[in-house]
Amino acid sequence: MKLHPAVAEQAEANRPVSLDHLGVAEQRRFAHLRADLNFLRFGTPGPPVAAVEDHFLRVDGERVRLRIYRSRTNAALPVHLRLHGGGWWQGSIDYAFGDAQCRRLCIEADLAVADVDYRLAPEHPYPSGLNDVYAALVWL
Repeated sequence: MKLHPAVAEQAEANRPVSLDHLGVAEQRRFAHLRADLNFLRFGTPGPPVAAVEDHFLRVDGERVRLRIYRSRTNAALPVHLRLHGGGWWQGSIDYAFGDAQCRRLCIEADLAVADVDYRLAPEHPYPSGLNDVYAALVWL
């Protein structure tokens, strides 16, 4: 079966590469850069929203960032708590595709989206990331 040309182009741009020679921080950086480049090439930015604000929560003596997208200001809105992917060891709220997802959801569902930048393993072992998410939920 032949792949659709757009799918074939994306598959070609994302051939697997070995990152075994890199440390965790460098692997994360590579993944972030690759994802952002893919988004710039194949993605579509999200729509404008009424407000985007970063808040910082204290969890286990550390600062955890929570980015809130609002479809409207000065309105009580339901909130969707979003967790970026990455298996608890990579990813962040700074990926371009994540920003676009949050913006689309915010506008299309007319709500606030809270994206939590939980701490990552192995530097912050389980249950650190989960504690961060729970603290964000309680704060919201």
